[in-house]
Amino acid sequence: MSTPHHDARVMHLIALTLGTASVVAAFTLPGGLLSYLVSAAVSLIAVAYCHRAVARPGALLWTAITGMVLSYLMLLLSLGLLVVRLTRVFMGL
Repeated sequence: MSTPHHDARVMHLIALTLGTASVVAAFTLPGGLLSYLVSAAVSLIAVAYCHRAVARPGALLWTAITGMVLSYLMLLLSLGLLVVRLTRVFMGL
């Protein structure tokens, strides 16, 4: 059986992994409308999971906070690039 403390540690490490995955998705996908949408979706999922992980106390809480910060930064980056790309598409540039 797993204990609640063990579950919190696993959740915190998954949150850090998702934050890292959002960074990888933002910087490895080719630039384009679909790539920015995928990157924003990955970051949004990571942010939602990280919020759940930060709500649980534990020894590895700092990993969940780091994952959440990374996810938020990549979400802002992806949404900013998406807005710029959509503006260029609608302006005909």
